[in-house]
Amino acid sequence: MKTNTLKFTLIICIILILMQTTFIILPTHFLSLYNMTIRPLTFATLAIIIHVFIGRDLRIIRDASSANKLGLLFILMLGFAILILAFSVGVGYNSMVINRSIIVRNLWEIGLIVVLGDFIRYKLIKQTTEKERRITVFILTIVLVYSQMGEIHRLTHGNMGVLDAFFELIFSSLVIGSVVSYFAIKGSFLLVALVSFVYTMTPYLIPILPTVSLVAFSIIISILAFISAIIYYFLFDKNNKPSEKIAEKRVARYNKKTLVQRGMTIALICLIIAFVRGMFPIYPTVILTESMTGTFNRGSLVFIERIKPDEVFNRIQTGDVIHFISHTGIEYVHRVVDITYDAHGERQYITRGDAVYLNDPSPVPQSEVLGIVHTFLPYIGYPMVLLSERR
Repeated sequence: MKTNTLKFTLIICIILILMQTTFIILPTHFLSLYNMTIRPLTFATLAIIIHVFIGRDLRIIRDASSANKLGLLFILMLGFAILILAFSVGVGYNSMVINRSIIVRNLWEIGLIVVLGDFIRYKLIKQTTEKERRITVFILTIVLVYSQMGEIHRLTHGNMGVLDAFFELIFSSLVIGSVVSYFAIKGSFLLVALVSFVYTMTPYLIPILPTVSLVAFSIIISILAFISAIIYYFLFDKNNKPSEKIAEKRVARYNKKTLVQRGMTIALICLIIAFVRGMFPIYPTVILTESMTGTFNRGSLVFIERIKPDEVFNRIQTGDVIHFISHTGIEYVHRVVDITYDAHGERQYITRGDAVYLNDPSPVPQSEVLGIVHTFLPYIGYPMVLLSERR
């Protein structure tokens, strides 16, 4: 049966692709029927077929109990991160959870699909041979991410921006899907289902969320999912003895890197460069002066959520620390101490450094606001301070 697993996987993936493509091109008035009946029934039917075709896996999974406990730890890690974020930036009402009926609908239309998709993923990955496992994992991860994008209809109908769609639908789903596929290789189905369901469904089930954009929240969840995979690797994915591992690492230093490894290294470097250059919705900047001493000391690396010009009016309030560019072209990170309006009725922000007793000389128009500061790391950016002093 194992020799046909890859072909069987390809057939399942083709069905899922056809199903999702049909969903994209459907008229809007058919979406409710599709989400409530056709989509769940398709996933359920495929899950039953796979279970019948493959059967129950009776192999013992090493460290399954400990891995499942670690899955609970990952969920607590997510909850702790949300609490820290909530205390840092405040919380707001989650528009995706209006009432109990909406929560039930989210569980049916999204949560059920996630669980059934993970069952399909787990069964097919566990059944495949070592030789075919990489291609199976790659195909399943991509196809399941595509087939579970319930919000993709908004993108195709022009109701969502491309950048928002990338981070909310694609980036976050790919990271979580890749981590879950890795867990499917090494762990049990309970671990896979726990991590996948909670990390995917959190925005759809919690009535209040930190007051950050959905894009920023998606990035945070993606980072936490990636960290959980790293933790799992160091705790469970070292089956050889320490001496053998050390020997393998020494030999690996002299082995040529594969094309995939080089590509991943280049991709990671590009992502780091893009983040530093401010190409993501959350970007870093360094405090070069002492005007915010007491809140952000000189040399602190602050993380800023980029705010669109049409969102500034609703997002920025008195007391927020904002990143803005003055009419002279100089960038500042100062606190909003008051809000006024110019002769044309446009809102302006009076700003001041926390360590300064005088307000900044010029009010900040909405068009000059770049983002809102959420958190910081002290002294990390001090090399930039030294470089700026030499110029």
